[in-house]
Order: sequence, then C-alpha cells, then structure tokens
Amino acid sequence: MIDESILKDIISEASLAPSAHNTQPVRVGYNKSDDSFTLSIDTKRELPIADPTNKDAYISMGCFVEGLELSLLKRNYAIDQIKFKPEKGIVFISTKKQPHPEITELQNYIFSRFCHRGKFRELTTENLAALKEFYQQQENCLWLYDPELKKEMAHDYDQAAWSYLNQDDYYQELHYWCRLDQNHSHYYKDGLNLDSMGLQSWEKPFAKVIMKPNVLNFMKRIHMAKPLLSEADKTKSAAGLLVIHGKKEDNFIQWGRIFYRQWLNLSKFQAAGSPLSSLIDHSESIEKWERKLNIPSDSKIINILRVGGFSEKDRPKRCRLDIESILQEEQV
Repeated sequence: MIDESILKDIISEASLAPSAHNTQPVRVGYNKSDDSFTLSIDTKRELPIADPTNKDAYISMGCFVEGLELSLLKRNYAIDQIKFKPEKGIVFISTKKQPHPEITELQNYIFSRFCHRGKFRELTTENLAALKEFYQQQENCLWLYDPELKKEMAHDYDQAAWSYLNQDDYYQELHYWCRLDQNHSHYYKDGLNLDSMGLQSWEKPFAKVIMKPNVLNFMKRIHMAKPLLSEADKTKSAAGLLVIHGKKEDNFIQWGRIFYRQWLNLSKFQAAGSPLSSLIDHSESIEKWERKLNIPSDSKIINILRVGGFSEKDRPKRCRLDIESILQEEQV
C-alpha cells in the first residue's frame, strides 16, 4: 500500500499534465489492496461541442498516465500493465514495486513545463541547435523552422480556429471555461484565466470585455472579431513548429503519452510550447499538412506545438484542482 501522503504527491504531479481548455477531466481511483489505479473521465468536464468523441479527453488521460508513471518511478514503483476500455471510458493500471527508484530528467520537467500562449522570445543559438538536433532524431517528431512554412501554418491555424470560434455554441462552451475575472472562484483552479492567455498587462482589461459573447458578436458584425483573435504574430514569433505524430493503430492513451513526453522534452532546451489544437481538429487543414509533410500513411499528427524562448515573467501561475477533487475517495 502506498502511504497516503506519497499517494497525494504522486497524483499531484500527474495532474500537472495538460488538458484541452485546462478542464482537467481525469479522475483517479486507487485500490489499496494491489496498488492499482482506475482512471475515468468526469462527465461534467467533457467538451461536447469541441470534443464530441472525447478524443481530446482521452489524449489528456494519456498525458496523465505518462505523468503518473514518471512520478511512480522515482518512488520505487512502475506501471506493470495498462488496459484501456474505451467502451467504458476507463483506464485500468496495475503497478509493481521496484527495488530502487528510477530517476529521469523528465521528472523535473513536469514542474517546469507550461503552455506559453503569448509571443515567444529568442532561444539561444546553442539551445536552438541542440533542440533541432534532438527532435530530428525522434522518430515521432518533425521540426519545422522555415519562415515560409511558419507563415503558412500561422494562416491555416487562424483559419481553422476562426471556423470554430465563429460558431456560437463552440464559443459559448469555450467562454464557460474562460476565467476573465480574478474574483472567479476557479480563477487559479481550472480553465483559462487571463494570466494563462499570454496577454500583456494592458491587454487584460480589454480581453475581459471583448471576450464576452455579446460583445464578440458585435465585433463580428463590424468585421473586427477575426483580426482581434488572430494568433498569426504569435505563431510567426516561434523558433519553429514541433509536429508530433503517432501510429494509427495506437490508441489515444498512447498518443497522449507520446505528446506529453515530447512536450516535456522542450524544457531540456529552456523552450516552451503552445499547441495548435484547432488545426488538428480541422480535418481539411490537417489532411493538407499530413500530405505536405509526408507523414507516413500508417500515422496521424497528434498535435503541433509552436515553440520558442521565454522569460520567467511569461510563466503564469499554475492552475490546478485540489487533489481531493481528483482522487475519488470511494475507490481508495
């Protein structure tokens, strides 16, 4: 049996994994008798408009699994088996005790990784060269740094994002998870707050107003919404674009593990990333890029991160739920 305080530390570290809109949908049951875990999706944290098939939720669960294993390894445990049961929406994980802890650099990167939604700063020449060399050697990654490719990707991402943001039901769902007021009870717990959006201090008061659905609808009518929401300058400011792909035969849990691991690796080079998820969800756009980048026919792009440098003042305060909200007591 894992000591209660250690168990909470393990779940706390695993919960630092990314999720769409920072909904943090994964719930954890722990079985004392055999140190096994059962992961499920909290239906109240699903995104029925943006993620109707729960693909993103399961990829988030895969990220959580990767974080869970990294946390277990340094405490003399390892994952023995993973059984994904999509028809029930659960993942069953059995563990095994190890004689010694296993320490890896990725365990430290769990704490340094963050989503940088603002403009990027330059990476040092040494870090950029090392990053490029590292990802070019990863079989499930492509590193794109050509300015014309970045420009084209910036355009396609904006077009894809707008195709969703222009849908009232999609935007209403997104707005529900936006924390635009620091007095919001979940400002530092979940969702997307003003600090996490990569806004300059002078932009935040405007964002609080412009992002209200009725105001945004007015901006649409005067054709100002699309340029205001454009992220082209942010994408173009990136040192490069990290394309992460996985085998079609693999499940979303495996995809999530790959995605999180490669995102964590950015910390090795003092780099941050931000996913271009709207592009991935837009079938016409992603099919175009899979052809253009010669992604193998047996693979699919999991996600694309725009990547660049940052300063510590760019790092927002981390927003996470209390462990008591994640660890389901009735299964402990």
